[in-house]
Amino acid sequence: MRFNNSYELAYYFVEECNDDRQWGELRGFADSNSWRYFFWDMKDKYVRGKSILDQFIEPEYLEAKRKVMSNFIDYIDKRLTFPLEYTSRIVYADGHFTEFEVKYETDNQLTFDLTMV
Repeated sequence: MRFNNSYELAYYFVEECNDDRQWGELRGFADSNSWRYFFWDMKDKYVRGKSILDQFIEPEYLEAKRKVMSNFIDYIDKRLTFPLEYTSRIVYADGHFTEFEVKYETDNQLTFDLTMV
């Protein structure tokens, strides 16, 4: 996948790929207080086994999500240069363990989003 900035990458990891084993060098963020609070406390309270709308309308959840996104963006900006290509592939898997190979490769190409024109 290609990401043009830290917001896109943080959004992908927060919304679509919560498995920190696929984060590579960004995996340290999973140990932060803001991630633990958002992923464990808030998801347990408003997402897992709850109404689908709770996560979209509860101010406490939305504030926690805003904070974790902000902190994750800062964390990413200190470690990666954009734009970049992100790849994650499974290099080993059995019934109990999975190991991923994660690469972040800076491609130095500019992209223009024509949907904004």
